[in-house]
Amino acid sequence: GKSFSKGQDISSRDVKKLREQFKIESSSFIIILLGKDGNEKFRQQEVLSTDNLFNVIDAMPMRQR
Repeated sequence: GKSFSKGQDISSRDVKKLREQFKIESSSFIIILLGKDGNEKFRQQEVLSTDNLFNVIDAMPMRQR
């Protein structure tokens, strides 16, 4: 399928760069949560419900403050 960011298509070139940067195989499904610092904070290979996603975010130190 297509990849999107903020409702806009991400070019295949940019998708390739992101997959290389985060070491994701082209056939893999991965959820990665990035912090404001650009570092990876969470990674999961299964679909994540919005409730579980917000639980992960809410448990982060920055969110606690």
